[in-house]
Formats: sequence, C-alpha cells, structure tokens
Amino acid sequence: MHSSNRKVVVACLWLALFGNVGASECRADRLVDRDRARLLERRSEVLQKLRFELRQLSNQCFENGQRAAAEDVTGISMRITSPATNPVFPRMIQLPMGERVAEADRVWRNRLRSLRVDRAKDLYRLARSALKAKLPSLAYRLIMDTLVVDPDHKYARSIVGDKKFVDEQRKSDPLYAGEWVSPFEAAQRSGRSPEVNHPQFGWLPVKHVARYEQGERLYKGQWMSSTREAEIRRQFTNAWEVRTEHFLIKTNTSLEEGVVVARKLERFHKWLTTHFAAFFDTPVALMSRFEQATSRSRSASSDKPMEVHYYSSRDEYDRVIRQRNPAYATLVTNGLYWEPDQTSYFFRKDDDERNDSTIYHEATHQILDLATLRDRNNASRKRRLVLRERKVRPWVLAERSNFWLLEGIA
Repeated sequence: MHSSNRKVVVACLWLALFGNVGASECRADRLVDRDRARLLERRSEVLQKLRFELRQLSNQCFENGQRAAAEDVTGISMRITSPATNPVFPRMIQLPMGERVAEADRVWRNRLRSLRVDRAKDLYRLARSALKAKLPSLAYRLIMDTLVVDPDHKYARSIVGDKKFVDEQRKSDPLYAGEWVSPFEAAQRSGRSPEVNHPQFGWLPVKHVARYEQGERLYKGQWMSSTREAEIRRQFTNAWEVRTEHFLIKTNTSLEEGVVVARKLERFHKWLTTHFAAFFDTPVALMSRFEQATSRSRSASSDKPMEVHYYSSRDEYDRVIRQRNPAYATLVTNGLYWEPDQTSYFFRKDDDERNDSTIYHEATHQILDLATLRDRNNASRKRRLVLRERKVRPWVLAERSNFWLLEGIA
C-alpha cells in the first residue's frame, strides 16, 4: 500500500474507533483521495505528451536548419510543461498568423499553436472532472495549467475573471488583437468618457490626464491647484476616494498614496483568492462559474467594493477607532477590520514594511469575512426558522471555534 494511502486508512480507523467519524466518511475520504491521485496522474500524462510533441517539433526545426526556432520551441516547452506556482498570464491576445511571417516560420509556429491549443483543451476537461469530483482547489490549479499552455483559452480566462476587450482607440492597429482584462477594467475604459489607469493617479477620465499631470485637480466640478485640493482634503470628510475592482480607499494622505495602497490590496486580493480557491468557491459556486464561462449571457459582478480608511496620522486613527468602540480606548492597535461596518482602518506609518504587514493582516479578515457574508446571512435565517427564534442572530465567521485559523492565515 502506498504510504499516503496507508496514512489515510490509519487516520480513519483511529477516528472511527473514537467515534469522531463513521466508516462511510472514511470511505468517502478514500474515494476523494483516489480521484485526486487519478486526476493528477492524468495531468502529468498530458504535460508529458506535450513535452514529447514539442521535443519532436524542436528536432524537426533543427533538421530543417532552423536552429533559432528549435531553441525557441525548447525554451517554450520548458516554461509551459513545468508550470510555476504563481503564473502570470499575457495580457495581450495573440495575433493571428499573417503574411508578415515567412512561410518556413509559419509552418512551425502554426504547429506550435495547434499543440498548445489541443493540450489546453485536455487540461480544461480535467479541470471540469476535478470539479465534478468535488476537488475545487485541484480544478482551479488545472485552470491555471490550462492558461499557462494556452493563455487565450476563453473559457479558462472567464473562470479566472477575465474578458476580452478591444480598445476603440486601437482597433485599426494591425499589431493589436485585443486584451484580457477584468469586467471592471473593461467598464472603466468604455462608454462616453473612457478612463485610463494612470501610474500615479489611478483611474482618470482620459480627457483629464493632461491637466492632472500639469498639477491641476478637479474637486466637485471645479478645477484648482493640487496644493489647494490637498488643503481641502486634509479633513477626512473630504478624503480622496480611490476605486479599484474590489476596494474603495478613502484617505487624507494624498491621491498618489491612496493609489499605492489600493494597488497593494488588489495584488493581495488576487493572491489570496488564487491560493485559497476552495474557501472562496464551493464546488457548486465554482461549477456555476464554469457554466457561466460557456454561456453567452454573462454579467459582471455587482458586489460592493470593500471600504478602507487610511489616515495620515495615528491620532486621527485612534480617535475614530475609540468612537467606534470605547473598549479600544486603552488598547494600542496598528490597524483594524471593524466587522459591524465592514470597513478596515489604517494609518500611515514611517516603516513601509510594518505598514504593509498590518494592511495585509486586516485585509485578510475583511476579505474572508465579506466573501462568506451572504452565505452566513442565509444560514442565520434558516437557523431562526429551524430553532423558531424570535429574531435572526448574526452568524459571525469562526465565532465559536477555529478563530485561531483565521488569525493564522492573516
């Protein structure tokens, strides 16, 4: 018996003897482990097959005197058949093969493209099988593999939250076939007043960029100097608001600093939701995403952005936190996610590393809490009906057990 299987059997027998789980649950666990092992083996077979096919293609190129092409194919093979833990996918959609490519190159490039598309289809089918076997984390991993092999697999792109977008300003560009972007970005860049994600100022209407770069600012419909705006926004009631796909940052530090914080939070959100896919998507929810990916009628998420308040000083932060809860009057905190108003509170620190650590810690609580809020509210209503309680009691995440786990992740 394989050592991992032996450990599972021993653990199940131990738990069954002490009444923690039944024999049926042990059998179910063994079936899940068997399915996982089978799917991982098939994944390995697909990647080995692709590796072999690409080696053949590289050899053909070499025999035809195309040494540079042979080296390119070998390099691509090494990259896509040993996927990275946290891959980054190309943003730009691959251009169709045109007359600009020499015929000899067109042959091997078309073959390379065909091999990648075919093996990506195999990996995508495995991802669907993993989901049906109630292995959401493995399904998500296989979706990542699919996109490493074929970054333009439209269904896999949809599952990770991307959609095809063609910029109206670049439609006539022969070297532009479109981009993979989030529905949020597509909405920002579309419409009568399209916006651009400026390196310093975040999302701005394209028509405002030149004036912002010259030091002007728009506040309540009136243009003024950046110095004048900063004086007004020093009061937190007039704070800058930086909107991203998942967050709304309110800050009285500066627009530029708010943008930096917002982008850190977006990168962290992507990392957390990717590495803890099974927490954010139950098999049923992930299956829904798979089905929506193949549906013609899909809509962007309507979830509200998570709100974050970022103050310019500790004094401001302490004052606000003590107003929220007098119990914090004697406590020293460096940041807080306040569940009653679903908002995270931070302040600027001189130590950037310590500042980031606090932001990521509290953001973890905020992201995990709000990701499960709707399901917990539904469960609370059902609990009230079952127990015939007079009112709905809030279902706090990990309120009675396993709170250590949330703190550990944070």
